[in-house]
Amino acid sequence: MREINLREKQLLELEILKYIISICSKHNLKYALNYGSMLGAVRHKGFIPWDGDLDIGLLREDYDKFINIMQADDKYNLFSYDEDEGNVITFFYNSVKIVDKNTLIKSNDNALKYDQLGVYIDVYAYDGLPNNSILRKIFVKIFNILSLVRKVSSWSSIPKEGITRLKIIKRSILFYICIAIGAKRAMRLNNKMTKMYKLKDSLYCKALSVDKYGTKDIMPKDIMSSYAYYDFEGEIVCGIKSYNYYLTKIYGEYMVEKREFYDEKVYIKD
Repeated sequence: MREINLREKQLLELEILKYIISICSKHNLKYALNYGSMLGAVRHKGFIPWDGDLDIGLLREDYDKFINIMQADDKYNLFSYDEDEGNVITFFYNSVKIVDKNTLIKSNDNALKYDQLGVYIDVYAYDGLPNNSILRKIFVKIFNILSLVRKVSSWSSIPKEGITRLKIIKRSILFYICIAIGAKRAMRLNNKMTKMYKLKDSLYCKALSVDKYGTKDIMPKDIMSSYAYYDFEGEIVCGIKSYNYYLTKIYGEYMVEKREFYDEKVYIKD
């Protein structure tokens, strides 16, 4: 195998994105850049230079259609949180990943099958939420707790490096509680929750599979269903029209650069 650098990884992700765009165009599906990729499009006209991720999102109806299409497509692997089927590979994160078959990622993250995971794009579904503001926040917090159960119970071991004995004890307690609940049970409950509030009846929506931002990325449905085109690495790519509202709500002063450390090792297979 040959190790590749971050820029080479980004360009492989761009190829996956171009293929996804062609699928969406052919089947009249609406997608948009999300999270750091939307930020990159606005601030850098492409990838954030130190970021190795690419994220897109679709409203639930188009998302389901897209997943059905990709399940029958053998160009890329589909990592999903559902049962194994064909080129669909189960793992215990909520998002779906479209994966380059000819690459391999090695990471300290033990919640994924890294013997099979390669360069990928995250694809998120936007689901409806309660219209009541208090119920909306409670709903998201419950979903995030179940997501945590799924992640922790899929650990192959309890991470202990570089933390105090007290934190090791806390992680051990959390681990065994999550094991008792079970990843598959939490997964089924998460899936049921995505169907509880129809998007057409909801004023707000969220990519429920993203728990990193808590409730900051709860968005008015109108914001997430209105699109514009952006320059992304020389490609014309669809993104969120009201990008200032979206990015400010999630990141605050989003034009101020905050560098993060990139620690994945990525390889091209022989």
